[in-house]
Amino acid sequence: MSFNRYLEKTITKSQRCQRNWDLSKQIPTEDIKTMMTSVTQCSSKQNRVFYKCKFITNREIIEKIYKTTGGAGYYDNTAWKTLAEWGMTKEEALSNDMLQNKMKPEYWTTRIYDDQDASMNPQVLGNLLVAFIRDRDPSEGYRTREERMSGRHMATEKEHPFVSRDENVALGIGAGYLTLTSNMLGYASGCCQCHDEHKVSEILGETEPTLLLMGIGFPDTNRSRLEHHRADKRFPSRSKTIIVDEVN
Repeated sequence: MSFNRYLEKTITKSQRCQRNWDLSKQIPTEDIKTMMTSVTQCSSKQNRVFYKCKFITNREIIEKIYKTTGGAGYYDNTAWKTLAEWGMTKEEALSNDMLQNKMKPEYWTTRIYDDQDASMNPQVLGNLLVAFIRDRDPSEGYRTREERMSGRHMATEKEHPFVSRDENVALGIGAGYLTLTSNMLGYASGCCQCHDEHKVSEILGETEPTLLLMGIGFPDTNRSRLEHHRADKRFPSRSKTIIVDEVN
């Protein structure tokens, strides 16, 4: 297999979220260090700092963070019966608009599921959990025209209207680097933003919100990646089509 083909296969695999893990194994320290490099040496606006990362292998802490997650959604018979109670059909539930407008978060966590684990996101239960936490460093000095004109470091949305955009872009790039790096090393991964960002930071001893969680590790090869790590539930799988044109 050519290196290009290997990259293409790895990229394609890396877009899929892993929902269950083989926790009998441990990720070598050398691999974790390589993953750390991926989140610290990736690009950002003016090479600014927008986040810090916690690489977590402590199972007790991972369990606490797992319990702050929610909003997991399934399309199965149990869910359809509950939807029928609300006057919704399976076809209606498959419409994103219906899900957004009629299915309130509390229904997902209390009405659809018959056990607590089913409402939680098991991708965070990986052998390694990485938390991206907001971190803006004013000691970097002036790096933009607006900062030089105002004479101060613009670290808030009020001072700089593009700071949230730049933070989101940096977060996406960092998460993308980490996703690809971990998958190239042979692991599976899964991101999660359905968590209590302040509660997670409290667990980790941080004051700024946790923006993103990513579970990384060894997949359970005896199960579909879509099966919940603990609950008897199966996640849906979706695909996307992104238009790419060549301009010569």
